[in-house]
Amino acid sequence: MSAGWIIAMVIVIVVVVLAVVVFVARFALAGMRRAGKSVGRDLLRGSFDADSAAWYVRDPAGWREEIQRRSAGAS
Repeated sequence: MSAGWIIAMVIVIVVVVLAVVVFVARFALAGMRRAGKSVGRDLLRGSFDADSAAWYVRDPAGWREEIQRRSAGAS
């Protein structure tokens, strides 16, 4: 084999390895972005049950009374 063929094979191998690394990295990063979004959706989801943050926003007078009632019971 001549030196030209060896250099060409090394270049092809390097290009293929880099392409595989980029391909895998793109999917890994896309998976992390999706995972972050799903966690954020769960954190931002609101419900209106008795202990949810949305209840406090919806009924400010009620939460003040609830805080006073709970703090009086804790003392």
